Amino acid sequence: MVKAATVRRAAARRQVVLELEELGRHELVDGQRAKGAGHGTRRQVVLRDEWLATAELVHVGDVVNLIGTWAAGEKHTTPADNLLILHPDVLLSATAISGTSTCTRKPLVQALLRSSAADDGGSTEALVMGAMLHAVLQACLTGQGLPWAGLPPTNFARGFVEQQVHAHVAAHLEDIVGAGLETGRAAQQLMESAAPFGQFAQLYLAHPHGEIEVTIACDTRCRVPPRVRVKRVLEVEEDIWSPMYGLKGFVDVSVEVESLATPASYTSVMPLELKTGRAFAMLEHRAQTMLYMLMMSERYGVDCAAGLLYYSRTGELHRVRRVRNEVRALLIGRNELASYLARREDAPALPAVEGIPALLPRTIDDARTCSRCFVVDGCMLYRRAEDIVEDPEAPSAIADLYERKTAHLSDKHAAFFAHWERLLSLEEDDVVRFRRELWTMTGAAREHNGRALAGMQLVEGELAATPTDARRHVYRFVRAAGPARLADHAAALSNLLQVGDTVIVSVEPALPALAAGTLVELSSSAVTIALKRALDPALALAKAQNGAHPLFRIDRDDIGGGMARIRNSVARLFYAGGDALRRELVVDLRAPRFMELPDYVPLPAHLNDDQRRAMRHVLSARDYALVVGMPGTGKTTTIAELIQLLVRRGKTVLLASYTHSAVDTICRKLVDVDLLRLGSVEKIHPDVRAFAMPESSTAEELEARMTTPTVVATTCLSLPPLVRHAAARAGGLDVSLFSRLAEAHPTSQVYLTRQYRMNADVMALSNELVYDGRLRCGSDAVADLRLELPARSASLTAMHAGGACTECWLDRVLDPACRVVFLDTDRVPGRETRVGESLVQNEVEGALVAQLAAALVLGGTSASDIAVITPLRQQIRLLAAKLHGNSAIEILTADRAQGRDKAVVIISFVRSGEAGVGELLSDARRINVALTRAQRKLILVGSRSTLAEAPLLRKLFGVLDARGWCQTLPPDAHRTHHAPPGDENTRPASASPQAKAALKRTPRRSAPAHTAGARAILKDRPLLRDLVNDLA
Repeated sequence: MVKAATVRRAAARRQVVLELEELGRHELVDGQRAKGAGHGTRRQVVLRDEWLATAELVHVGDVVNLIGTWAAGEKHTTPADNLLILHPDVLLSATAISGTSTCTRKPLVQALLRSSAADDGGSTEALVMGAMLHAVLQACLTGQGLPWAGLPPTNFARGFVEQQVHAHVAAHLEDIVGAGLETGRAAQQLMESAAPFGQFAQLYLAHPHGEIEVTIACDTRCRVPPRVRVKRVLEVEEDIWSPMYGLKGFVDVSVEVESLATPASYTSVMPLELKTGRAFAMLEHRAQTMLYMLMMSERYGVDCAAGLLYYSRTGELHRVRRVRNEVRALLIGRNELASYLARREDAPALPAVEGIPALLPRTIDDARTCSRCFVVDGCMLYRRAEDIVEDPEAPSAIADLYERKTAHLSDKHAAFFAHWERLLSLEEDDVVRFRRELWTMTGAAREHNGRALAGMQLVEGELAATPTDARRHVYRFVRAAGPARLADHAAALSNLLQVGDTVIVSVEPALPALAAGTLVELSSSAVTIALKRALDPALALAKAQNGAHPLFRIDRDDIGGGMARIRNSVARLFYAGGDALRRELVVDLRAPRFMELPDYVPLPAHLNDDQRRAMRHVLSARDYALVVGMPGTGKTTTIAELIQLLVRRGKTVLLASYTHSAVDTICRKLVDVDLLRLGSVEKIHPDVRAFAMPESSTAEELEARMTTPTVVATTCLSLPPLVRHAAARAGGLDVSLFSRLAEAHPTSQVYLTRQYRMNADVMALSNELVYDGRLRCGSDAVADLRLELPARSASLTAMHAGGACTECWLDRVLDPACRVVFLDTDRVPGRETRVGESLVQNEVEGALVAQLAAALVLGGTSASDIAVITPLRQQIRLLAAKLHGNSAIEILTADRAQGRDKAVVIISFVRSGEAGVGELLSDARRINVALTRAQRKLILVGSRSTLAEAPLLRKLFGVLDARGWCQTLPPDAHRTHHAPPGDENTRPASASPQAKAALKRTPRRSAPAHTAGARAILKDRPLLRDLVNDLA
């Protein structure tokens, strides 16, 4: 192996452990035989001395990074200079690792229960002032506001510093309010703290117009004090992911530094860390800086052997050199942390028992240290719920502390937390796996699987800032091979990415996660992204390493903030002094309380009986009320009317939902209410942006604007839309809070059952599958809806290329009397195929859907009144190609279909073969959403023999058979019709005047709807877990 000081990206080898062998008791204790991941090379590595701590953690099947150079057939021991990274895909922050010297448990608890300042009761003054001081120094170092030209001009003039102080106070007003500071006081303190910056610039920065004397810095481990100066700033607040070392972190300032040495000076890349306090934690600061050196070595592809620590309070600048022994100790500590996090992935979703490895290190049992630890509440909760604590012979030093923090918890509480914590850990593993693909899969492979756009090229030059957020940096990307390639996938892209999605931008192949941002525009030729930071420094680095035209990849961020915030929300139910009321209702399932209302309560006259009953139910609730709204029953109207009623009664209201569109749909009905809409402005509907948080000049003004409105609306992304891990799903992670409360207390529910969307036939499917017959049509007009095709005969003639159309399967489907039909493809046959190893599609179903769509449009239906729903993204790509001329036809997954309804819906089930139906088609909620989107005609296309393997779909066939709604297609049915060339069958506006008039007569909904039913409805139907969130 090579020395750590000369490590390069190419020197790291990703290996899989195949064998473990104990070679000796003292000198060589643990041996590994590792197979190179992806290239099959086998190597033997011997661990000894300090590395024995890591050897005890390694298991067969583990992935390791071996850092060094290798010779064929060599047996490798691990002398002082060699490095082994265990579980390198587990990226740990430099801050967490640097604190392991005092307690290994603390950084793990902190990582598991990541919280915001709001969660912990507000920001602290020290945190807010420190963050703003960092921002001011970074602005001065880059001359923020001036064009970025590779050598950012610095600006430490007093006027500029004062300008930046006021700018960053204005940008941190919410934090200032949370810390209880006044605007003027915060600005004054910040100016005083920034005063030493000018002296720092004079001493340590190279003057742009001439040379200055190289100044002496501090280095207690060097006999001769080092003489250094900062030549240029490369990046500020640089977010680095290092899969080579298994590290991540934000480097305050990445700089190029000149050091004077004998016989000659040299220039190197270094991290510059700003510390706003005193140097009381110097050891941790040194450790953190050394880890940043490793990360920057990988990012920049150079030897980063030193870093700088600047203490603003004293004005001292310390040089920190990378010391072999210290780096080794830090990475051994990192391996221990990674092993604990990795073993959580494989732990069963059950309370801890003997024989299962501990999921956290033991507590250090130091009364003084533990009592002052900021994660003590979470630490004691884990000790109560998960640790196997044996009664010690002598009382524990933290016995009193443990009693204070957990005495209020019962065994039921501990078991509840342990169970849900394990389920979240299982799901976290499955979700994090997608993020690992950023460096373990090529961009082309990710795109092939529908999770990224690869081979993208940046259109250089930043676009004008978005009108909704002038602080963002906007860039446009196109296909490197030209816009046509992107256009080929335009329809599929709308399901892969949508405006408002969070994305991660990387440079292929070796610079992952250079920037994160929001998708603001998506067209057939380009993708436009708003980033939180300028891309120029990253682009300069990419060009230096990848040539003049680097290729980018854009990955959808499947995780967002991850599971830590969700886990923290659960944990806070159990803290001493925490949310005892919610613990009673959610964990103990104490029955909700209701009060008596007067016989007469003024309610809106235009609402139906169900809606008025629901409003009375809510008004009488003292704890909570559940309103079960079924599809098309007007939930939005009911919620809007309820909010207005509550406001008139002097209440304040928080409106929250999973998606921005759902929140905004309700907000648009609340124009006469004093409303505050929280969230990123670019994600808010234009009609609602007037209610977004206005700009405030002081913290006092902001606080008034936040506390005055009677209604606050926002999203609450507390759970991912789909539980991926099978064991987590089986353990109940996909059961919503609504379903848990409804099952425990059926009387807390009230139902909205009169729907105004679907005709009686379409409604019958979900009514029998899910709602036990509770759903009713709101009127006879709704029940009798049908799709009239004025040009039906002409359409069939065209589809037969001028031939006769007798006994044609398509003729029956187009019949207005045929409002629901299942087209069985078993005799066609319509077998699924695979693209690559795992992507499933069905070419036959794609052809049939294309014929159906063409016939409907030729018959007089507007393309914009048709939607195609399919569960698999590869089928979306196939259908996008088949329907490339029908851009007005929406091609959707069940998740994307929520909140939409169309006159005609065609469902392509895809699965047809020995592999079965898969998990998505066994998800009752998603099947129910798909079945309830059609107003006038629902066409189902699939293999009956395959689909009938799923219990829910087998029950569906029982409903279809009883009504004669199944039609077996003849052999080669997908070849019997032909969509003629030309624009007639592709124009969205091709509907006849008669068809348009008929569609306009679709009755509008006036009520809310849908969800489950009483205990009988919810029982044995996990699908109904999140039905209440179907804001259709």
